[in-house]
Amino acid sequence: NAQSGVVVFTTSGTTAAPKLVLHSQASISHHAHDVASFFDWNDPDAVLLQVLPLCGTFGHAGAMAALSAGCPMVLMPVFSDHEAVQLMQSHRITHCNGSDEMFARMLTVVDDPHPFPLFRSGGYAAFNPLYQDIVAKAHDRGMNLVGLYGMSEIQALYARQDPLAAVDQRERCGGYPASTDSHVRVRDPESKEILPHGRVGELEARGPSRMIGYLGDATATESVFTSDGFVRSGDLGYTESDGGFVFLGRIGDAIRLGGFLVNPAEIEQHIEQHPAVERVQVVAVDTQAGTRAYAFVIPAENARLHKDALLAHCAGGMASFKVPIGVQLLNQFPVTDSANGIKIQKSRLREMASAQLSQDKQSPDTDSMDP
Repeated sequence: NAQSGVVVFTTSGTTAAPKLVLHSQASISHHAHDVASFFDWNDPDAVLLQVLPLCGTFGHAGAMAALSAGCPMVLMPVFSDHEAVQLMQSHRITHCNGSDEMFARMLTVVDDPHPFPLFRSGGYAAFNPLYQDIVAKAHDRGMNLVGLYGMSEIQALYARQDPLAAVDQRERCGGYPASTDSHVRVRDPESKEILPHGRVGELEARGPSRMIGYLGDATATESVFTSDGFVRSGDLGYTESDGGFVFLGRIGDAIRLGGFLVNPAEIEQHIEQHPAVERVQVVAVDTQAGTRAYAFVIPAENARLHKDALLAHCAGGMASFKVPIGVQLLNQFPVTDSANGIKIQKSRLREMASAQLSQDKQSPDTDSMDP
């Protein structure tokens, strides 16, 4: 029976408890056919380098699509940057999907300015803010990367950006659905109204790649499906008039500040302009005065940060309600290692922010902040 369950994925658990996502034979095979065609893996000389584990939807969707297309695959049991470069060159690889960090590491360990002349396009997942310029850097070395969109509930490679587009569009997550039978819309999280193009809200997705439901959890399944069969993604984004859409971040990561829904990336990008800052993550934290932004900062090497100077930097370039109420230095961000890649645990950062604010009430603040 094509509608029978055939495979189970686990959600990453970065914002909630992990769930078991059940897919049917039909959803897997239909999506594989759509991806093979949309990603041009049906071309007779296409060769895919598979650097991702097959137990997660990111690796699984790519492998099934390659099999559907009859496209040769070179599989790596464990990712290694040096080995990946060697395989790319020796097997005449034309396509590869992976995380931003994987592509960055591959480009770092090879000196040739254009190391992969036969490479056509690769889909990248933006998991690590440290590599937010990977598309531009890859472009400069003849490597064409595009943003993707997917989740366990509708499978990875659900959508991708146009590989012929300019860098500033290709680096955005989201894109155009692989299936002509798929559809994405946006709903206001509060009013529940469907929003027009360009308005930011929760992305809802439908299509033949959709899951059956959460295995053994009818309540969670009912809550994630709309009455007309869309999946409530929990993701923040907007649609565009040309049929594409843009993913901005998780709804749980967005911050309601001063009555406005603010993407943390906006605050993060401004803070990262400070010369003493290497990387930033911003989360929401509840205070007696309402929800505020809170920043976690990894300082630049040998840098010495001062809280007042950093907050003054924020106040000088953004509205006052966006300025973080607190700043905490870290050597690294807490992460979770899932089958689809390593992701920053925003939920853990929110817990740390609340705990630090409670502690600050009991002890005097200091201006100097050492790593």
